[in-house]
Amino acid sequence: MIFRTPLFKNYDFRLLSCIQRKSTNFKLNPTIYPRNRIMKHRSTSIIASLFILACSSLASSAAPPDLIGDWATGKNQAVTQIYRCGDDLLCGELVGFPMDHATDAMPETWNHQPQCHFVFIRFLSHQGESWEGTIINPRNGNTYGADLRLVSQNQLKLRGYVLLQLLGATRFWTRYDGPPPPADCRMPANSLN
Repeated sequence: MIFRTPLFKNYDFRLLSCIQRKSTNFKLNPTIYPRNRIMKHRSTSIIASLFILACSSLASSAAPPDLIGDWATGKNQAVTQIYRCGDDLLCGELVGFPMDHATDAMPETWNHQPQCHFVFIRFLSHQGESWEGTIINPRNGNTYGADLRLVSQNQLKLRGYVLLQLLGATRFWTRYDGPPPPADCRMPANSLN
């Protein structure tokens, strides 16, 4: 029986006698099947495989966009802090609210808890150029899918949606670079203008 393969196009594999004798120690005849030709093809394919593996690992290890920091919400109603909350996860909490008067009541969540330090963005994981996770509306407790991505270094696009991103709304936040919000989340009225 003669086999011909592209790798060994000029050589014949004469296996029939080996199969008929049921021999397990079949060896290639070096005069018919030169070992250096076999090793040349094998080493070329190994090098090509390593190159492809290295390129794919470099592409996948690209640094994700940096969302960490303080962000002023779209209508300047609050300051949100985005921070690491796991190995490769991000979360966001409300850390500042502009107040007209020091005695103004703190906004409350749907379950009558203060919104100060309420974690409403949860478990954002890096997906390509964006971060995907969930967002909770603090006013009514509804949970939505969230897609956050940097438009520029100082602008963030937040897409909240139900089931599909087509069924959602988009908000743009700007990076907050003012003084750090106080621990009680009460900020002067004009601090986000």
